Amino acid sequence: MRDLGVATPSRLGISRIALTVALLTALAASIAQPMAVLAGPPGLNEGTDGRLTVVLLASDSRATGISRTDSIMIASIDENKVISTASIPRDTGRIPMPASLGGGTYMGKINGMVKSFIKQGLSRDAALDRFEIVLEDLLRIEIDYRVVLWFGGMTTLVAEIDPISVNIPKVIQDSKIIDDHDPTQRQGVYFPVATGYQLWATNESANGRVYCNGNWRVDPLPIEPQNMCHRALPFTRSRKGPGNNDWVRESRQQNFLFSAINATADTELSSLVSVATNQGSGKWLTNIPITIDSANYLYNRFTGATFPSTNRVVFKPKTYATHIINTSAYQLKLTAVRNWTALHLT
Repeated sequence: MRDLGVATPSRLGISRIALTVALLTALAASIAQPMAVLAGPPGLNEGTDGRLTVVLLASDSRATGISRTDSIMIASIDENKVISTASIPRDTGRIPMPASLGGGTYMGKINGMVKSFIKQGLSRDAALDRFEIVLEDLLRIEIDYRVVLWFGGMTTLVAEIDPISVNIPKVIQDSKIIDDHDPTQRQGVYFPVATGYQLWATNESANGRVYCNGNWRVDPLPIEPQNMCHRALPFTRSRKGPGNNDWVRESRQQNFLFSAINATADTELSSLVSVATNQGSGKWLTNIPITIDSANYLYNRFTGATFPSTNRVVFKPKTYATHIINTSAYQLKLTAVRNWTALHLT
C-alpha cells in the first residue's frame, strides 16, 4: 500500500458499502466541466497492476469513530471495464498478519481489527492504513484507495440518485431489524420477490411513514403493497429471517452497489458534487483524490462497465472458509481465496 496522504471526505457512498462514494462525486465533477478543461493525466495512482481497486468499509458506529467494520468489500475494475467484487464476512477470524507488521495471527474477528489498531494507539487514518496492508497481504492484491461509510451517509447520498432499481430473487422477511424507531411501530421489514424493484432514501409506500415497519407481520398473505419496504438502508442491512444471513446480505450489497452506479443520471451529478462537498463530514471518508482530471478519468473508466456473476464472491464456507470449532468465527481457506483473487483482482 502506498502513502496516499490524509483521507478527506468525498462523495456518494451508497449502501453499507461505498465504491460509489468516490465514483459519483468524481462523475459529477466530470460532467460539469468542458472536455477541453478535462484533458490531462488521470490523477489517480492505480499501482502496478493496471486496475483501480478500492476497499469499501461500513462501520456500525453511529458517530464518526471506527467500531466494527461489519461490511468489508473489495471492488475493482480492470482495463476491459470488468468490475469484480469480493466480500470478507465479518466473522472471519485467525487472520495471518504480514511479516512487515511482525507476523503472527490476529485471533479476533476481522470486523474488530481496525478498532483494535486504534486501541493500540494508532490514529484512525493510521489504523485504516494498517488494515489495508493486512488485506493486501491476505488476498495478495494491490489496494489503491479506501472508502469508509457511516450510517449517516446512506440516506443523504441515496436521496441524490434514487430511485435505485434492484432485483430481489428471494423474499426478505426480517422481523428483527428496526428501521422505524417510533415505539408505536412494529419492528421488521419486508421486501418481495421482484424485478426492477425501486428503492429510495425514504420509504416510498402507501403507509405514510418515512421509515419501514413490521406491519407485514399481521398482514395475511398476499402482503399489501403499503407494507412492503422501499427504503435502501434496511435493504442493505437486513440479515435475519428465512433464507437470510450475513453471507446473503453481502451478496445483496454487491449487487446493490452496481445498481446504484447504474442509477446515477447525468442530471444528478452536479448535485452530488455539492452534497459531497458540503454534507460529507461525519458521514463518509475517502482518500481518493477528487480533482477534475480524476473525475473525468473515473467517468470514462466506468461508462459501459460490466459486472459478470463469475466476478462476484463472498468468502464463505465451504468453498472459501471453514468453521473454527467452539467459536462463531470462520477461518479462510487461503489457497482457494488467493486462487480467486489471482484470477479476478490482479
